[in-house]
Amino acid sequence: MILKVGLPLSAYLQRLSDKSAELGEKNYVLIRDSDLFEAPDEVRGQFQEKLFSTLQNDMPDVHANRQRARDVVRYTRQAVEKADLEEAESITIKDRNYSGERDYKRVPVLRLPGMQRLLASILAFVPGEHRTSHGTIGINMFRTFGVTTNNWHQDGEDFVVVYCVAKHGGGAITKLSLDRTGKEIFLEHPLAPGELLMFKDAAFFHHTTELVPINGQPKDEIYRDAFAITIDAPAS
Repeated sequence: MILKVGLPLSAYLQRLSDKSAELGEKNYVLIRDSDLFEAPDEVRGQFQEKLFSTLQNDMPDVHANRQRARDVVRYTRQAVEKADLEEAESITIKDRNYSGERDYKRVPVLRLPGMQRLLASILAFVPGEHRTSHGTIGINMFRTFGVTTNNWHQDGEDFVVVYCVAKHGGGAITKLSLDRTGKEIFLEHPLAPGELLMFKDAAFFHHTTELVPINGQPKDEIYRDAFAITIDAPAS
């Protein structure tokens, strides 16, 4: 059965209008989840328990230190104030940086109230001139133990959100560059738990550096849980 929920957006649009304007002006915005949730630590704990505990190895021949799961949601805006979300029939990725189609374990996210609120907030962040009547949201859950991404890349979407849920270790600096070689760095920021970076995909190439031990941590104890959420391309 496909799950469908309706989300009132009016409160989010009003409360988050400054961040939406900043995203429209700069093509990126940094956000704290305390701006989205009344009990952010509790919500992140639920995400870890319900979502990040279910991941599987992600293409071990390419990403030896990464686990992943995925969901895809379709949205339809009902005027400005409301959006309907429903699970998409397929979560297949139609090739981005690798050849062929890719499928991952599906972990339904819409059953969590915190995820409904997160997605409503993300839709509210999209600047007015970029809002569409319908589209898709790809929700990717990553647990990394070292190398986070292999290269500078774009996702071929309208907007990307990187949301750090948990981090045990150092490094993992998320960077935005104006060129695909990473020579024209525009922003670099080590996302802490509770921080989100949202940016216009076409404006930057992005990359996250390796997660590394700090303060004498054993290497087998480091990990980072993060969402990579893509918005609005015809097929996420």
